Amino acid sequence: MKSMRGYMDTIFASEEVLATQSYASLLAAMEQQGLDEALDLGTITAAEEFQTLLNSERFRSLINPEVFQLLRQSSNPTFHAQDIYRGIRSAAAFDATDPNILVRRGLLNINGLAEQFGRAADFYVETDFEHFLSSCSDRSVGVDWQTTQGLPIASGGTCGSVFFEPLGTYLQHRTPSSQLQQPVGEFMHTLIPTSVLDGQAINVWKDAFAAYKQAQPIESVYDYSDVRFGFIFQV
Repeated sequence: MKSMRGYMDTIFASEEVLATQSYASLLAAMEQQGLDEALDLGTITAAEEFQTLLNSERFRSLINPEVFQLLRQSSNPTFHAQDIYRGIRSAAAFDATDPNILVRRGLLNINGLAEQFGRAADFYVETDFEHFLSSCSDRSVGVDWQTTQGLPIASGGTCGSVFFEPLGTYLQHRTPSSQLQQPVGEFMHTLIPTSVLDGQAINVWKDAFAAYKQAQPIESVYDYSDVRFGFIFQV
């Protein structure tokens, strides 16, 4: 578990960055181009340049394809570009107070993020960690990863070197994750939770979503007794 810190640090330093860092990079790129101020002014040119930036090779894999569809089909692309920009800014700040979050299509490409986690699982499943574990597990008790990776081992090198060497080799191969093909619940009982709208809340959401697509203000006052908890149980 401690070595996950080493894995994550390596990923953050590579091209395979995760969502929060990429959102920060996206916002920085927008600021550098002056798109943040232009979107605040609400010009159609800013909306077009914003879509071009999102669809660039650097950021395309981060964004939910439905966001591109919305911008292409929007009757008011300036409104939706501004809203998506606000959504990205809120996501980077972990701010969930915007009411449009309930009707806006998810910004993050969940399939891309799942692939990142799947590749992490592949690394731990497919790599032989016997040397790393036998040399470092007992000695790492009570210390953090920073200390663990610097511990010398009898065969030469450190705990960090016997971990990072196979990781470097693994990251050179960009094959699709095999662990994502494993059926949910194959190795342990799994509970997958979600939220479910019931009763009048269904119509409230449909009306709000229709208004959002037409770039109109939304009114979404929910009776939270109609917001239910649902789950799928896999055995």
